[in-house]
Amino acid sequence: MAIKPQVLANISDETLRALSSKKVLLAGETVAASLDPWVPEGFVQQAPREAVAGILAQFEKNAPKVHLSVDGRLFDVTRIRFAIALEGYIAWGLKERRKGATILFGGAGTAHTTNVSILVFTNGRVTEIDEKVLPEASSTYFRDVMSPMVQELAIKYPAARMVQAAPLENWNIPGVEYVGDEALKGLSYRPLVRVFNRRAAYVVPGGVAAIGVLFYLAVTTVAWNNYSREVDEYDATMADPTITTQGGIDTHFLDAMTARRQYMDQPRRQSALAEKAAGIVRGVGALPDVQILELKLPAPSVNPSSQIGITVNPEQRPQTQQITADRTPDVWISVALPKTADPAINQAKAAMTVMANNTGMSLRLAHSGWREDKGRRIFDVEGFIHE
Repeated sequence: MAIKPQVLANISDETLRALSSKKVLLAGETVAASLDPWVPEGFVQQAPREAVAGILAQFEKNAPKVHLSVDGRLFDVTRIRFAIALEGYIAWGLKERRKGATILFGGAGTAHTTNVSILVFTNGRVTEIDEKVLPEASSTYFRDVMSPMVQELAIKYPAARMVQAAPLENWNIPGVEYVGDEALKGLSYRPLVRVFNRRAAYVVPGGVAAIGVLFYLAVTTVAWNNYSREVDEYDATMADPTITTQGGIDTHFLDAMTARRQYMDQPRRQSALAEKAAGIVRGVGALPDVQILELKLPAPSVNPSSQIGITVNPEQRPQTQQITADRTPDVWISVALPKTADPAINQAKAAMTVMANNTGMSLRLAHSGWREDKGRRIFDVEGFIHE
């Protein structure tokens, strides 16, 4: 009888102690993924995965790869084999390339959040990877946050097929097909690989290592050469004058992942954000004719010096609680309001005043934080929680 894998979406002493299966599927906060070669602090790099379909395409210069890393605390766990859900999503999405562009929602839920991995496949390639943290699926406001996320992607990719995969529960959204475990078929459960200085070392029991000496040549001839080739390609790519003269790899996505790592490393902040989500949705939703397009917890990392300085503090907070110029935001909110005759900045300040008083947060209009779209104005607002 096959062993049913256990899903691990976040890591704490409690969740690690609760592992009872010899097979564990990693999803959510346990894995970081990027189309750029980068490893968040506290994570351990894994071998990159091909992000393009077809053997020949994989040998093209600058063929895309998905760079994966796992939480380093997983290496404290013994006698368990792991698989990464994102590997299954990537393989499934590339196989479905003949069906056109595809947006796949994967991930897993925890006691307080739903971690959603979003992969976009176009022309047989992974072209975009994003991660969202939504409220738990059982909460009354889950759909208030989830539905705008799906709608925004439908607008951005109008011809794309949308699918949702396990271990997420079926959201039952029109236009989104639930493929369940189909996107996880063929996953291989194995011990994790620890990489030191971009060179591989396998963590195995001593007895297995001794037996493995007999197979040293067979194992290293193909596997080591393949990995070394990828390392050399990475080094050559990073040293390419085309990249270095342009200032290196774009760090926008990397900054967002760093913010997520810092968020995960602060249990009290994580709990505060999760508990605050309901009040934020209710407080913002009290604005007449407002539509919440997106809510990000935590907020993406930004350079405070790039802000335009329009801030609003809740009336109940003393002046000493006002946000400072160098503080990074806790929450990022995108809302749409019907366009009024007032200038956009005045409308933003009026709306932010109501939201600040309803939520108890200080608010700051993000850099280039408003735009007009079909009779409405969309405002991007950063929130600062006062604990």
